Amino acid sequence: MIPHVGDLLIIFAMFCFAASYVPGKRISHAVGSTFGNAIPMGVASLMLLPFAFLSSYSHFSSYSLKGWEFLLIYVILFNVIALTLWFSSLKLVKGWIVSALRYVGPILGAPVAYFVFGQTLKVSQIVGAGIIIVTSLFISREHFKEEKEQLNLG
Repeated sequence: MIPHVGDLLIIFAMFCFAASYVPGKRISHAVGSTFGNAIPMGVASLMLLPFAFLSSYSHFSSYSLKGWEFLLIYVILFNVIALTLWFSSLKLVKGWIVSALRYVGPILGAPVAYFVFGQTLKVSQIVGAGIIIVTSLFISREHFKEEKEQLNLG
């Protein structure tokens, strides 16, 4: 069985994202979370924007304008708000904890998918979400215990 190229690209992307934690923490400490996020996102956006215009040019209609509206919402929510908070969290919390708690993101997106797109979760997805939430609570509790112990020792 030959793996799909898309699957391999996702695995490679996740590897690259995980490898960015250490430099991300250094950048966040050096220039701050806002600039650490804004500079690379701004450069990448400027590089990719012409491709976005070219791909929607031939299909320019009200449907493609709706896509641009969704893209703008995504850019503001993810690139501006979420990634700035992500880099801020790397200043305060260990990288592995930030990474582990990242899995809560899709669960928080489930209500949006329901209300905006009418999508519902399957039973297996609800069980998986429950496992992620319980695991995240245990990880957070351990982090708070460590912080409390460090404050008591210091």
